[in-house]
Amino acid sequence: STTGDQNLKFVVSAANKTTKGVVTNVANLTSLISSTGVVDVLSDAPINVVSVESSTSSVKLASALAILDGNSSFAPSIVAITGVELNSTAGAIGEMGAGLELVVSPGGTVSGLASGSIWLNQMGDDFEVGSITSLTGRVKLYANKSILDAAGDSAADISAVSVDLKALTGSIGTSGKRFDIDSSRNGG
Repeated sequence: STTGDQNLKFVVSAANKTTKGVVTNVANLTSLISSTGVVDVLSDAPINVVSVESSTSSVKLASALAILDGNSSFAPSIVAITGVELNSTAGAIGEMGAGLELVVSPGGTVSGLASGSIWLNQMGDDFEVGSITSLTGRVKLYANKSILDAAGDSAADISAVSVDLKALTGSIGTSGKRFDIDSSRNGG
C-alpha cells in the first residue's frame, strides 16, 4: 500500500508485443493499492487485473488491447471509492463467464468504453453507471443490488449491439431516474 496517486505507464517494444500474432506481454496488476490517491494505469499491452484498489479515490485503467479479470475467485478485482473508468481501445473489458468484479462505494460511478464486449460485476452496493459503451459487442452488467443512471439524464447509459442486465436484489433504474439503453449499434 502506498500513499498518493499511483500513475503507471506500461509500454512494450513492438518487437516484444507478439510472437506469431499472439500477444506475449501482459501488464499484470497484483496488489496495486493507493491509500490516499488515484490509481491510473495506461498500457499498450493487455491488462490482467488481479487486485487494484484506491482507498479514497478512483481507479482508471486504459489499455490498447483488453482489460481482463486475472482473479480466479469471486473476490473483487477493483475496489474504489469515487469511481472506476475503463478504456480498451482494441479489445474487450472482462470476458464471457469472467466479468471484471468491482466494489465501488455508494455514489461512485462506473464508466467504460471498449471496441469489443464489456462484462462487469458490481459486488458491492448499487451499480451506478456513468456511461458504458461497446462499439461492436455486447454489454453485460451484474449487480448485487440495483443498476442505476448516475447522472439522471436522458443520455444513453449503455450503448452496445446487445445488452444484458441483472440486478439481483434491486431494480434497473428508478421512477425518477430512468435507465437509458441504446442497442442500435450494428456491430461494425
